[in-house]
Amino acid sequence: RAFATTITEDPAMSEDPKSRPYLAKLSELLSAEGDTETALALTSQLRSRPSRGMPEAEAQSVELLIVRANKACRAGDYDWAKPMYARALTMREEALGPDHLDSLCSMNDLARCMLNNGQFEQAKALYGRLLRIACTVLGADDKLTQITRDNIVSCDAAIERARGLDRLGRQLNLMYQEIRLTAELHQQERLDRLYAAGCRLEARGQYQRALPLFVAWADTRLVDPARDDDEAIKGLAHYASVLAKAGETSRSQAVHRRIVAIRNAQNRLGTEAPALQEALTDWADSLADLGDLASARVTLELAARIA
Repeated sequence: RAFATTITEDPAMSEDPKSRPYLAKLSELLSAEGDTETALALTSQLRSRPSRGMPEAEAQSVELLIVRANKACRAGDYDWAKPMYARALTMREEALGPDHLDSLCSMNDLARCMLNNGQFEQAKALYGRLLRIACTVLGADDKLTQITRDNIVSCDAAIERARGLDRLGRQLNLMYQEIRLTAELHQQERLDRLYAAGCRLEARGQYQRALPLFVAWADTRLVDPARDDDEAIKGLAHYASVLAKAGETSRSQAVHRRIVAIRNAQNRLGTEAPALQEALTDWADSLADLGDLASARVTLELAARIA
C-alpha cells in the first residue's frame, strides 16, 4: 500500500504515451502477485492523466547538456561531465518519465560516466535501476537490456579489482612500515655502538681516536634535534666537551652556542629556564678553559639573571 501511494503521487512517473506500456506491465505484474490495490492505482493513473512531452526549448537545453558532457568525457574530464548528465536525466525523467527511452539513454550515459570515473558502486546501482526498467519496457532481449547486463558485470569486475588493489595497498604499506621500522632499529643500534665506542676511547683519554666516532654519531643523530629532545641536546653537550678535549675549540664553541640557542627558544615558551642556565654555565666553563675569563664571567652573570 505504501508502494501504491508512492507510485501514484510521484511526479516523475511518466505521462507520455510511450511510457504507458511500462505502467501497464507493472500493473499486470503486481496484480499477478496479488497486490490488487497497487495494480488498480496504476490503472487509474493511466486513465486519468493526460499525456504530455518535453517543451522544445527544454529539449534543446537537454541536448546541449549532453553534447557538452560527451565532449568532457572524450577529454577524460568525468567530474565535469557527471553533473551535466545528471541534470539531463532529471529533466527527462520529470518531463517524460523514468521509463521513456530518452530517459533510459540519459541513465545509461550517467552510469557510463560513473563507471569510467571509477565510481563503480554508484554506477552498478544506476545500471541496476536501468536494467529493471529496460526489462519491463523493452524486454529481456533488447539490445539496451543486454548492454546493461554486460555493464553490470563490468562494474562487478571493477569493484573486485579495486578491492584487490586496496588489499594490496594495505599490505604494501604494512611491508614498508616494517622495513622502515627495521631500518630505524638498525640505525639506532649502529648509533648506540658508535656512541659507546667513542665513550670508551674518551675514558681512556684517546680523544683524537674518539672524535671521529662522535662526529659520525652526531652527523646522524644530531642533524636537527627537536626542541624537546633532551637526549639529543645532552648529546650535543657531550659532543662539545669531546671536541674541546680533542683541541677543536672553535667547533666546540659553535656547538655550545647551538645548545644555548635551543634552550633559549625553549625558555621563551615559558619552560626550561634551569636548562638554559645549565647550557650557559657549560658554555662559560668552556670559555674559562680556553682562557677567555672575561667572556666566561659575562656568560655566568647572564645565567644568574635568568628567572
